[in-house]
Amino acid sequence: MSLIKNWKKRTSVQSVVLYVAIISALGLLYVTRASGTCPITLFTSRAELDTTQSPSAATTGPTITAPGSATDGISWRPSFEAALQESAETGKPVLIDFMADWCPPCRRMEAQVWPDPDVQALFRDRVIPLQLDADEPDARPIGIRYGIQVLPTILLVDSSGQVIAQGNFMSAQEMVRFVEQNTKTANDAI
Repeated sequence: MSLIKNWKKRTSVQSVVLYVAIISALGLLYVTRASGTCPITLFTSRAELDTTQSPSAATTGPTITAPGSATDGISWRPSFEAALQESAETGKPVLIDFMADWCPPCRRMEAQVWPDPDVQALFRDRVIPLQLDADEPDARPIGIRYGIQVLPTILLVDSSGQVIAQGNFMSAQEMVRFVEQNTKTANDAI
């Protein structure tokens, strides 16, 4: 009899654990579907930054390899520093896409937004594109710097790294509007 009680007790505990896991997963799915973003807790505070970094690494962040798809038609820059330097040289802002492979809205943007010809043309003309994978340890200081809480997060920053505009999941048409509203063309400056 005690064996059956112990089995029921273990089953109850295991059931509670399974129940909590299912509810958590459903909650994450609901948040993902309702908001079009994936909550993350990777970037919680500046105090988590490694204090052994050099001052230049702490201000601009480490070099990060871009995860962009070779088939999306966008020339993602190889690092945060290179993108900021190119921004200073050209006067174009940097568009940063904080993403992750496990994030369904990020995957949708990769499949539907980045390959769009209007988005690609606008990116060539008006921004320096940079894609950062939130799962990469080197992206952490940059995510902390900008207070990234959900994925995808899209930032437009100037050559000094100051935020011009911020958004989250967008369709191709919304991305075109976002870039057009927050950037200038050579004709606008005249």
